[in-house]
Amino acid sequence: MELNKSWMQITDRTKPLYEKGVLDFIEFAFTDLGEGELIRCPCKKCNNNLFWSKRVIYEHLITIGIRRDYVIWDLHGEVAKKCDEDEHKQNFNDGIQSLLHDIGSAINVEDAKEGTETSYTTNPKYNAMNEKTSNFYKLLEDVEQELYPGCKNFSKLSFIVQLLNIKCLFGLSAKSIDAILTLLKKAFPDRNKVPNSYFEARKIIRELRHDYTKIDACVNDCILYRGDYLKSTSCPTCKFSR
Repeated sequence: MELNKSWMQITDRTKPLYEKGVLDFIEFAFTDLGEGELIRCPCKKCNNNLFWSKRVIYEHLITIGIRRDYVIWDLHGEVAKKCDEDEHKQNFNDGIQSLLHDIGSAINVEDAKEGTETSYTTNPKYNAMNEKTSNFYKLLEDVEQELYPGCKNFSKLSFIVQLLNIKCLFGLSAKSIDAILTLLKKAFPDRNKVPNSYFEARKIIRELRHDYTKIDACVNDCILYRGDYLKSTSCPTCKFSR
């Protein structure tokens, strides 16, 4: 099926050609899907992070508009052609976008399947989004921000995730992270997004609902002290003391 995407650049969404494009997109995206299935919505608000039904996606694309930069519909079944690296913007989020897609679906799929999928474009009550959805949109804004102007390797969020990962790997204290962040804040260009403290960085991760929990492990990597071994004082395999 040859996909005509010229309609995506139409600014006047009342034009019949734009509506036809929306209907063609929906037909393509829902190919082989059963009635009542949900897919990612590519409107400018949902940004392919929230899942909706045919009806709601149609409404969003008509009233809000599609993301014009979503030129390869890879999240809706289109197989992307290989191309030169310089033809695509470098992905500096290191899988964070994928993580947010999963969080976005967890936030709204359950409600949608329970019949509460009324669009925020028509329902004033939905317009006043609950706290967890509001926090999710804040995270989307964070992940799209460069760590500093011109930075191509990190977003604010991917930087925080990797920083906290290093803290765990090397057992750094909160005070040492505060000192490192203070140094980086001064070293990086003005208007950088480096957190002011370890506490601020942790708060962002908590809002992601992906905070970490430390679990004791056998020094010989035999087991983790959880589940049946939660209260064990030694490893049942190598007998080494916890």
